[in-house]
Amino acid sequence: MNLIPSASLEKMLLQRSAVIERLTEAHRLLCEAAELAGEAHLGDLSDLLVLESKYSNHMPSQHRLLECGVESLIRVLDINGWRYLMNESGIRSFMDSSAREQWEDQLRKGVVVPLDRNAIESTFNSLYAQRQEMLERGVIQLFKNLSWDHKTNQPFKFGNKIIINYFSSTMCGKSLYIRSEATNKLDDLMRVFCKLCNRPEPDHRHAMSYLIGNQERSGQRFFQNDFFSVRWFKKGTAHIVFLQKNLIDKLNDILSKHYPFALPNACL
Repeated sequence: MNLIPSASLEKMLLQRSAVIERLTEAHRLLCEAAELAGEAHLGDLSDLLVLESKYSNHMPSQHRLLECGVESLIRVLDINGWRYLMNESGIRSFMDSSAREQWEDQLRKGVVVPLDRNAIESTFNSLYAQRQEMLERGVIQLFKNLSWDHKTNQPFKFGNKIIINYFSSTMCGKSLYIRSEATNKLDDLMRVFCKLCNRPEPDHRHAMSYLIGNQERSGQRFFQNDFFSVRWFKKGTAHIVFLQKNLIDKLNDILSKHYPFALPNACL
């Protein structure tokens, strides 16, 4: 599986090495300058070298460059590198909402392995191998998260229509903000429907957050494709209507596979 052109990856890793080399030398020179300034009674140079960092989960929000060390700077490089590769490779398109949230949480916390060829190939090959598992997990998680307060939602199967809570939030009492957690679940549906219909899996760069967001910005709180329609409301709920009966049956087949005793065939 070649998700990233080899030449592009090689160039990126060579440039990473060059950046680290320069950062290391720059850090050494700054430490040397700070020591000379102290000896000459010119003040504490480290007070002047304060950076504001957006990576506040694994670095102080305001930190002294001389104290944070080259390792922290390299970690920031690798976080950005992993995020870029995940987006550009298209591997994110295979990930269900749970896997995406876990990945983003690791990036926020700075829990990343050094960016090298072995780590990249191992990570991406592992995710690619899990794509069927993640596909089915997305269906299961969507069903588990349905609220039985809505009579439309059936506790033992997918019906023709489901209602999702917390699809959107109101901003400043006026405009709606579409929650990424909700559109990720729609991506899970799209992924499984495309798989069942032997269609290419949709690229995450034109995912449901993009499509739904365009509709919301144009003042239309309705979206429809070949598989389902979505209508969302100011109170935060969204009504999803499935348009193909045979695909509903296949969703329920996935539920039966994972919960064979909880979902008797008679109910389906």
